[in-house]
Amino acid sequence: MLPPDIIKPATNHPDIQSGFEGPEKKLEIEFKPLNDTHFNLRSISQQKWQQILDFVNCKILSKTSNQYFDAYVLSESSLFVYPYKMMLKTCGTTTLLKCLKPLLSLTKSLMLEPTFVWYSRTRLLFPEKQLNPHQSFEEEVEWLDRFFEGTGFVFGPVKDDHWYMYICDLSQNEKQQVKVPDQTLEIMMFELDQTKMKQFWKKDGVDAQKVTVSSGISKLLPGSVIDPYQFDPCGYSMNGLLEDSYWTIHITPEDHCSYVSFETNVSAKQLGNRTHADLVRDVINTFKPGRFVVTFFADDGSIKNPKAFAEMQREISMCKTKFNNYFRFGKADYSLSMGVYQSYDNINKKQKQKKQKLGLAEKLEERVVTNALFNGIPALVAD
Repeated sequence: MLPPDIIKPATNHPDIQSGFEGPEKKLEIEFKPLNDTHFNLRSISQQKWQQILDFVNCKILSKTSNQYFDAYVLSESSLFVYPYKMMLKTCGTTTLLKCLKPLLSLTKSLMLEPTFVWYSRTRLLFPEKQLNPHQSFEEEVEWLDRFFEGTGFVFGPVKDDHWYMYICDLSQNEKQQVKVPDQTLEIMMFELDQTKMKQFWKKDGVDAQKVTVSSGISKLLPGSVIDPYQFDPCGYSMNGLLEDSYWTIHITPEDHCSYVSFETNVSAKQLGNRTHADLVRDVINTFKPGRFVVTFFADDGSIKNPKAFAEMQREISMCKTKFNNYFRFGKADYSLSMGVYQSYDNINKKQKQKKQKLGLAEKLEERVVTNALFNGIPALVAD
């Protein structure tokens, strides 16, 4: 039995049922060329990508490219396309896995064959709103197994924030080849500071570029080409291109379902004097989440010591570590570090709210008892 795929929202908002599902589903597939084909994923036109995305129920809003890859901002998150790797990330009630059939049919015609498949997501805020095949992780695994022979995993505490992942590694069946180490850092943030989130409501005269600068987002990875987008009346997305690395941020600012995601495959070398742990702290300080999940999925050699990253995560300033661990995938050449955190401000706020509720309940109980006693005293009538 898998852990429950639900998190209770932070507040009892009257419009809670109309909340937006910010947490994304993510699919990453690596390919290899067959024979001497001169085609690759970047050979696929924007029109063809949109036809694939129609199965997912999202639209391309903008495209930015450099010599290494193409970055698409979508109506629901992002798509990144390298010559032999694609990453699709979608939020809301999108049907991400329905892209598999048309995508694999197209790549087969281009003589491209999958070598590594990775699907992942965190727990959802409103799982009951999801459409087939995303109504449970079991259903998602069954759908993925139609195309691949992979394995599903659940990481993290059963009764708290946790993370789902499916992996199919076909490269293990081939001769070992020298490859450039890769890594993916994800930060999934909930219950955001509303003073920070106010910046992501659309205002007259303030465009997406200004918000990117004023919010501090532009400082996270300096030197990047940034493609930002503001939604109406609220919401924000951006793709960043830093040489051969991408980074992306998606923001749902509403108080009752606030969520921010940050993801990047930036290398340790590109960070210079900073580390990936430093980047985590910078992101957390920029958005001030009440609670958050950090995952770092890395090939051997991407950083000197993957276990050290897990250790560095343990103590994030002003936050309580609720879960932190390091996972090694058998004989494979990759590993996962994962942590679940809650800010002390958020803990104190919840404790204060709990005390207030208890105080109100006690006052209500006293009032009920007093009324019962008063109503029970017989009236004194003069003879």
